[in-house]
Amino acid sequence: MNAQSAPVATRILLALACTLCSTLARADDPWVGRKFMPRLSAKAMVGDKEMRSELHNVPLTVTRENGDWAWIGKAWVRKDQIVPIEQAAAYYTEHIRRNPHSVWGYDMRGSAYKDQGDFDKAIKDFSTVIKMSPKDAWGYVARGSCREARGELESALKDYAAAMRVAPKSPVPLIYRAVVWGERNDFDKAMADYDEAIRLDPKDSATAHFNRGLLNQKWGHYKEALADYADTLEAQPDHAGALACRARIRATCPDEQYRDGKLALEEAKRACELSQWGVEAWIDSLAAAYAETGDFDQAVKYQEQALQLLGTTEHGLYTPAETKARLELYRSRMPYRETPKAKPPARSR
Repeated sequence: MNAQSAPVATRILLALACTLCSTLARADDPWVGRKFMPRLSAKAMVGDKEMRSELHNVPLTVTRENGDWAWIGKAWVRKDQIVPIEQAAAYYTEHIRRNPHSVWGYDMRGSAYKDQGDFDKAIKDFSTVIKMSPKDAWGYVARGSCREARGELESALKDYAAAMRVAPKSPVPLIYRAVVWGERNDFDKAMADYDEAIRLDPKDSATAHFNRGLLNQKWGHYKEALADYADTLEAQPDHAGALACRARIRATCPDEQYRDGKLALEEAKRACELSQWGVEAWIDSLAAAYAETGDFDQAVKYQEQALQLLGTTEHGLYTPAETKARLELYRSRMPYRETPKAKPPARSR
């Protein structure tokens, strides 16, 4: 299964990856925009403080560099302590050969396989993680996310349920399960999981707020979506996804009271800058913002750029047909209006 045939919610996760920044390397800057994974000795640092959570098994996207150091979004890591994503599986395989009981090795290799779209190998590695460390909820979540990416939603739900039994106070499996409920159009179940995830960890709830905002936006609950994006940005002011999605509402909302082309332009530009102009969806939103302000020449320019970038990435948020349709709209000098899912449900909390 390729990324475009995956469920929309899964494409959102693939495109955003919690930090939601999958970017392209610039020819004159071979580190910025590339994805890496940590070596065994890697340490993420902010000043003299080590940030252990920043080196979990999610691939790291470098957004800037300084000598021997690379910035991965919230912390610095030495360049000699990370390995390019395309070489990561081989690195972890050698580590496992030398340390056959290393849960870390299987966990990291599984994530490398997942990022490369080899879900069969990823699931096998995460199953090994579960067997070796059955009381660690992450193994179930990681395997469930692979099954979800393959469209095996029932199996994914079972893995998330298992993770909840192992770690009932963790918001992580709730967030992942909520995405499945959203894909199944079970709005209330998804919202209940996001609400509970936020209750469990209100101080680190940016991901739950952002994902809940996406679902509210999908169903046309624009006021609630804007509130969720505001909460996301309060916790993470440089959250490119929240900036871009809020800009999209302000540029494309069918309800005029929420549109503001000037603000949409500011936030969409900032989202593109934060992601090194490498996320097609954010550039798509910038094009929509220009169209809302009546600058259709710029709208066409950036929509063409989004379409070109879409052809180089495996994790595009929008399909080529959707992107081309908006391009033709702007060429006709007409703004784009987002269409919410039919008959949006009332929130029942």
